[in-house]
Amino acid sequence: MRDHLVEAQIFKGYGMPGTGKVEQQTRRGPASTLTEEQQKIIEGKRAILALVRNNYLKPLSEEPKQAGTHKSDVARGMFGQRNLSTVVGKQIGHDLSDLPEKILRKLPKDDRFVVHKSKTRDKVAYLEVKSPDFKLAKWFEFAPKAFGVPPKKKPVVEAKPVGDASPPTGGKIASIYNGLGKALQSYGVELPAKATLDKFWKAIEEQALLPIDPKHPEKGSRLRGVAEVLAAGALGTIHGISAERVNTMAMRMEASLIAESHRNLHEGYQTWQGLNVELGEAEMSSRTHNPGTVTPLSADYFKDELQKLVGDQFDNDTRMTLFGRGQNSASLRKRLELIDGAAESINLAVWKIYGDAPGKALADALIAKKLAHPTMPIRVMVDGNVAERDPASMRLIEALRTAGIDVHLWRDDFHPMSGMHWKALIIDAGTLHPQSIIGGRNVGVDYTDDARWRDTDILYEGRGVLSSYQDFAWLWNKSAGQAGKGQATLQELTDADVKNAPIRAELASDTAIMSIVDHPGPNNPQHVARMLVKAINGAEKEIVIEQGYFLDVPVIIKALIEASRRGVKVRVLTNSSESNDVKGLDLMGKAALAKLVKQPNVELFTKKSAKDPDTGAPLNTLHSKFITVDGKFGAVGSWNQHGRSMLLEAEGMVAFFNEAMVAQLNAEFEVDVTQDAYRENAESVEMASTENRVAEVLELIGIAHM
Repeated sequence: MRDHLVEAQIFKGYGMPGTGKVEQQTRRGPASTLTEEQQKIIEGKRAILALVRNNYLKPLSEEPKQAGTHKSDVARGMFGQRNLSTVVGKQIGHDLSDLPEKILRKLPKDDRFVVHKSKTRDKVAYLEVKSPDFKLAKWFEFAPKAFGVPPKKKPVVEAKPVGDASPPTGGKIASIYNGLGKALQSYGVELPAKATLDKFWKAIEEQALLPIDPKHPEKGSRLRGVAEVLAAGALGTIHGISAERVNTMAMRMEASLIAESHRNLHEGYQTWQGLNVELGEAEMSSRTHNPGTVTPLSADYFKDELQKLVGDQFDNDTRMTLFGRGQNSASLRKRLELIDGAAESINLAVWKIYGDAPGKALADALIAKKLAHPTMPIRVMVDGNVAERDPASMRLIEALRTAGIDVHLWRDDFHPMSGMHWKALIIDAGTLHPQSIIGGRNVGVDYTDDARWRDTDILYEGRGVLSSYQDFAWLWNKSAGQAGKGQATLQELTDADVKNAPIRAELASDTAIMSIVDHPGPNNPQHVARMLVKAINGAEKEIVIEQGYFLDVPVIIKALIEASRRGVKVRVLTNSSESNDVKGLDLMGKAALAKLVKQPNVELFTKKSAKDPDTGAPLNTLHSKFITVDGKFGAVGSWNQHGRSMLLEAEGMVAFFNEAMVAQLNAEFEVDVTQDAYRENAESVEMASTENRVAEVLELIGIAHM
């Protein structure tokens, strides 16, 4: 045991109490295992936090304004935003954000501090300090030179042509675009032309292996710098962007860049452009009855062509019930009721069981059923990567396992970025009355509180449930059957088994229903996307889409544009920037709407949302995913219109011909857009040329759609 005297000479002579000499802090404890350099970083950061908390900075009465005007510097883009770690780290010559996890755990949390460094006043910066409850904000002024250590200057890199396009011109647009290209080139990476994607991915792979500072590999790879540039390019065009959002998206992009380069170079995945072309060609080739012309949805042979296109079949003898608008809690109650009444088996697939009251209610119901019927097979399949990031969720999962319930944390050993996003509760698949709920809802407060997210599920009873059981067994066996998983494989049904299964007479129906589920990976057949493109191309009167994450998937946007031009009314509801819970998707969502907004016969709506007063997060996110066509055809499920659902997630939808159900979905859409939505127009979704170029780049390299 010994005392450690740590000198905190940061901000030397700037507002410190006493004589202005170096302040010494005494900390008693065991000898530190940190290096002297790491200890200096930690104590320097503590000193900064102490300055902020004790108001040793000069307080300002209001947000900084441009000199001689009443215009906000921050709102007009006159400030670069950084978090406290980044600014302090640069001033003392160390990158605090890239410390090893064991070091980061020792540091005070500073997520609520955002530094706005002036681009026009080289000696002044402003620090916005938000209280832990995010309700208060104050501005302080400080002089960066007072840190005592001059910041390191990056070498100036001469601008070079980027890709195969000419850079935009004019003010901020040119600045952002050229900055993106220059910064990437400073790391040895050029934005790719379409013909040089392999070269781009090889450069990305190399950057992931090279440390940004060879003397300090703990600071991370050079790829993090590339990711930060791309994140700033994507988010920097959005008003009010915060440093936290840039940092969060940069981390996501870094992981996505690594994964995308590996997929493109080593795993045989299609490029994003190639995939969209292939989907369009597959739909074209499915027009076997009248090649070269669109197959109308009303044609007798439409179902036959669709079945061949997706490799599945429509079944009948199925009854359907909608759990949509305002029925979040009712949907949870129905799940609990189905579990309680199960007689033969329970199979549950869900992205996540949250560790909150709804999650516990579901877990308790499953455990009670297992205790009452020890021999009944009860299987639960959740996304393993998602579950293990949430200790509260894992506690519920361990309780299920302790009760004897077979829980599978879904993973693909060969494709670790893949996930399981399908949601289906399947009850008594081997009886005369099988039942299932499928849709968008996970098990948690956001999905089951009526005052929160807008979502859609369908309860269906009868033969159609057996198709979903087929899909469940296939997904279970595909992942659980991999070496070392330990779970027994399930008996999979054939199409003949489903078609010939006995079903209660009262469930007889001519409803045509088809369950479609895709397994992620390079060989994903894209059955859901194929079905959607076929249905859109077959539209003759009206297409209604309610989709939480309506992004620029080229093959679908192209089909919608062509439908609108042949006189079909196209109506879309998606999230607005205020309701979107995944802010990194805002730009690509806007790009999708911008391509549609000037087309004839198109109506676009985005959801309104209240904000959480403590966190500012949206309370009323649109999470619903459905489409209807011509008042006859519909599909509901978990599939989102973005590349993650198309490449990296196990996803599913139930497609059906049922005019009564379609009418209910259309009626709910009408209430949604009348009461809770903004009507978008060409001006409201206009894309700046910078935004267009960034969207093109992100789409080209396969990141924005992740």
